[in-house]
Amino acid sequence: MKELANMTRKLNDDFKVETEEVVADITTQLNQFENFDEQQKRIEDLASRVQAGRQRIKTLGSRVDLVQNRVTGWELSEKEWKDKTRKRLRIMWTVMFVFLFIFVGMMIFQYSPAKTQGPSPFKGLNTSGLLGKVPDINLLENETWTLKRKTEDRLEKLRNAGQGRLEEDPRLRIFDEL
Repeated sequence: MKELANMTRKLNDDFKVETEEVVADITTQLNQFENFDEQQKRIEDLASRVQAGRQRIKTLGSRVDLVQNRVTGWELSEKEWKDKTRKRLRIMWTVMFVFLFIFVGMMIFQYSPAKTQGPSPFKGLNTSGLLGKVPDINLLENETWTLKRKTEDRLEKLRNAGQGRLEEDPRLRIFDEL
């Protein structure tokens, strides 16, 4: 029993020493955790700044999306405008080339050597190429010449009639009946 009592005492002393060491370790660790409050405050401040930054990023992201939508709309409208302008220019150039082609054709026709002879309104023009293509070109030529001759003959008759009685014009009878 004596041994048992010695062993118990020794165990009790060892237990006290070990518990005092554990208490000392825990105390030093708790003392170090007092400085942890400052670090925890820094961590909380950083976390709040990160949250504010995320919120700012979301706001800026929505603005960027809005601007991107506007730019896309502008690009589409510019593309439509370019397509319309390209189409109009194509039509304008086509019309200009057609008129130029007609003008050049007329110039070639106008300055080609003449093959008609005699008095004619087409004198000096190369109408030989038109005879088979335009129907009654000779009739047109003769009618123009005949009209001119009829007018000249009628004026000559009026000059030669002088003071003589003019024939009664049927158009003037309408005024007599009124």
